[in-house]
Amino acid sequence: MELEGNNETHCRSCKELITGNFCANCGQKRFERIDKKYIINEIQQTVIQTDKGFFYTIKNLLVNIGKTAREYIDGNRVNHYRPLALVLILAGISTFISFQIIGLNDALEEYYVAIDIDMDDPLSLLMVNFKTKYNSLIMLCYVPLYSICTKLAFREWGHNYYEHVVINAFVLSLYMTLCILITYPVMYIFREDTITMFNISFISIIFYPIIYVWFFKNFYYESSLKTIIGRVLLIMLYILISYILIIIGIVFSLVLFYI
Repeated sequence: MELEGNNETHCRSCKELITGNFCANCGQKRFERIDKKYIINEIQQTVIQTDKGFFYTIKNLLVNIGKTAREYIDGNRVNHYRPLALVLILAGISTFISFQIIGLNDALEEYYVAIDIDMDDPLSLLMVNFKTKYNSLIMLCYVPLYSICTKLAFREWGHNYYEHVVINAFVLSLYMTLCILITYPVMYIFREDTITMFNISFISIIFYPIIYVWFFKNFYYESSLKTIIGRVLLIMLYILISYILIIIGIVFSLVLFYI
């Protein structure tokens, strides 16, 4: 159904008059017919654009993650990709590379056999299948868990839990970006050597506390490096305790399930 009046000056969504590039009432962009120019512009904005959006945010995370997060939390958000959406996209990319390119599913089974874990055991199969199917969800669950830990470590520093969710979304995004750029290519090279490949994967965990130190030193730039390192060590202790409690809970639940 055609809209009455000039289609170039009226919003196609709410029919309000548009005086700029976007509708002041609903935010809809001024009507533009889809043609070659439109498609080329969309590709530039979604794939190769570096002054805002996905790649702009990734670039800023690599340059100065603490400053990027601080700007986002303080309200400068228009050019940045939403942090939780960023985590989901990077988790999907990470999962695809891990299981479809590197072949982590088969490598997990070989690794468990190499360390004398019985792959005929239903529990072992369940663990492998669960990690394969729900790896992206598992990575996303790190955000609220780690946010509790960072909030406890920095509980008197003025930021609420939900701001720590944003903080940890940025931190996890940078960690996955480094894995995609560094860890996974090295793992792919050693994909025939399962033990070496997993040792590389475990070593990459060292990235996390380093990222935390770098992040919080730039985020709380007025604090000393010594203070930040102390807080990060406290975060890692909280995370370790959380993992222990989760493992105990999972084992207890599985024991009840199989009894």
